[in-house]
Amino acid sequence: MGSHFWHGSHTYAGMVFDNQMIAVISYLALETVTEHMPGNSSVLKQLSETPRAKSSYEVVEGLTKMFSDEAPQEWSKTLTDMDMPADYMMIFTALVASIGALTCPWFLINHFVGYLAPIVISDK
Repeated sequence: MGSHFWHGSHTYAGMVFDNQMIAVISYLALETVTEHMPGNSSVLKQLSETPRAKSSYEVVEGLTKMFSDEAPQEWSKTLTDMDMPADYMMIFTALVASIGALTCPWFLINHFVGYLAPIVISDK
């Protein structure tokens, strides 16, 4: 379901889908990268200070079922109520840092993330 489909609807649900689907896919990628890292840190693995009720896989499953089980008028509420990080720039930053931590020397990642994080994650 590409952005063209959602933008073409010119609806609130279309806008929510366009942004939330980016977050859903990147959150799934983040969990895929971090699930086998040592420890159970919900900050690292779920971008939350407290553990989330569902994994990213369960969020995707619920989203898939939403299309057949819910009326289209309910879709935007379902998307905005999902227990997952909604700021995909934060998810992208965590994803890059996690992949980097697995593949590069720590001093490079520490420098790279320390430089980019304030740029990508701003309090605008």
